[in-house]
Amino acid sequence: MDMLKDAASVVEVVDAYQRSWSADGEERERLLELSITEDAELVQPNGRSLGRDAIAQRIAGLSDRWPGAHVEMTTGIDEHHGFVRYGWMLKNADSVILTGFDAGELAADGRLRRVVQFFG
Repeated sequence: MDMLKDAASVVEVVDAYQRSWSADGEERERLLELSITEDAELVQPNGRSLGRDAIAQRIAGLSDRWPGAHVEMTTGIDEHHGFVRYGWMLKNADSVILTGFDAGELAADGRLRRVVQFFG
């Protein structure tokens, strides 16, 4: 069964999700609609966010904590049996602030339904 038959590719979904971390306002909302389900869950070492709106609020707080910072992917995307993983880094103009990797579970429509982040 090809769960992504009528959906965006895994690369497109993960790319949109990762770009949402560096986007503002309406662009962030658009990217999250493309990449995560309405009831998606983000699990981080420092907390959990349930639902697209809560995740959008969590992401919005990133620019408050580190003005000018952005997220870049550091690895390719591994995918099998409806799960993905990839590395990333949070950086500003001067330095890398944080590195980590995400492990995600895909929904039947090909978007992310759960993302578990690991720091370091």
